Amino acid sequence: EKAGGNPFLYFFNHTLEVLKFTRDGGLLGLGYDEMGSFHGSELPLVFDFAPALINDEPQLATVMGELWTSFAGEGQPSTTQVPVTWNQYTAAVDNNINLDTPVESEVHETQALKVDNCDWWDQQDIPATVVFAGPSYL
Repeated sequence: EKAGGNPFLYFFNHTLEVLKFTRDGGLLGLGYDEMGSFHGSELPLVFDFAPALINDEPQLATVMGELWTSFAGEGQPSTTQVPVTWNQYTAAVDNNINLDTPVESEVHETQALKVDNCDWWDQQDIPATVVFAGPSYL
């Protein structure tokens, strides 16, 4: 928001069905209950990686793919699959959408997602050179 872009916040709260095959340890050695959704776990949906998508996930993949594509091309996320209310993020209300299955008939925006955590980060004065410099700042 401070950098002048058009930020949109989403909350990906979906555990990939394929991870549920690891419930008893599986090849990964973790049950899906411990894994849940994690950083990067939305990528098979964003890029519509069909071999990894089960049950309602192909529909969610279509929605997410359209949201990402329209945002990249037009600066405003939208989808033809379901009506979406998703306004540009502001720190004042922490507006966001939840991406999960089943895909509802309409995607509504919510507010105050993890507001205490977000507000804490908003108050930190961390120079961009530290954030984007990689390990060289150590």
